[in-house]
Amino acid sequence: MQQNPRFSFITSLLLLIIFVSASAAGASQQNDTAGQKPSQAAKKRGAAVAPFGTPIFTIYARIGPFTPEERARSIEKKLKVLAGDPFFRSDSIRLSEGETTWDVTYGETVITSVGDEDARAKGSSRELLAKANRAKIIFAIQQHRSATSKGEVMKTIAISGAMIILMIII
Repeated sequence: MQQNPRFSFITSLLLLIIFVSASAAGASQQNDTAGQKPSQAAKKRGAAVAPFGTPIFTIYARIGPFTPEERARSIEKKLKVLAGDPFFRSDSIRLSEGETTWDVTYGETVITSVGDEDARAKGSSRELLAKANRAKIIFAIQQHRSATSKGEVMKTIAISGAMIILMIII
């Protein structure tokens, strides 16, 4: 059975488009903390905060009875709630200094706290790390809301439908 050269070309082109799209999506979701170098001990203790699939930052220290993993899961839950809040305003995420931590808050809710051990693991001060975490939180929520907006979902459905129709025609 001999294949139609046009069919082979179009199939190859579609596979190339799918591959390039998948590669671009993977590259855009890479962890933005690649330039940071915590110590080996800190890497082993750290727990990534990844509410939308991609790590935003890492928690290294216990606070009270909460392990880094418990703190990370708690932060993820809070960020998911914020991302789903239709009245969310990113400028309402604030920083406040406590006696032993810098807190990132939204309204009365403490999203995350940065203590000395977290800061040491990143080679930073508590204040600078809290500012960086605040910026990462805002960016992650905005990216997630943008990617899951109705317009973006409709665009993805339309492209998928067009690809299916094209495949049927071919």
